[in-house]
Amino acid sequence: MVKPSAQDHMFREWESLLTKVRKYQDELAGVAPFRDALATAHFTAVTSRNARDTLAAAAMEETRRLNEALAAGRDAAACLRHYIKSVLGVRSEKLGRYGIKGHKRVRSA
Repeated sequence: MVKPSAQDHMFREWESLLTKVRKYQDELAGVAPFRDALATAHFTAVTSRNARDTLAAAAMEETRRLNEALAAGRDAAACLRHYIKSVLGVRSEKLGRYGIKGHKRVRSA
């Protein structure tokens, strides 16, 4: 179970206050601008938090997709390098054209 956040608590307090003020607004002359200011702030805050949560979820999904693509790219690059080495030979000087280091020849004395 998810523990309610401080924001959740604040939103519930605001909602309760707004409900009670609307119910008894006849007793509170001039309350409308204050009530409306809180209602606007509440709506904006809830909307912003929902947008943030949606964007955070989308960012997590895109991060997962990025990591999958990076892993696939690393595998594909390794396979391509191995293929080039198999065609040209592991000691070929042509490997440098592809940014691949080959095995150096060991000279016997």
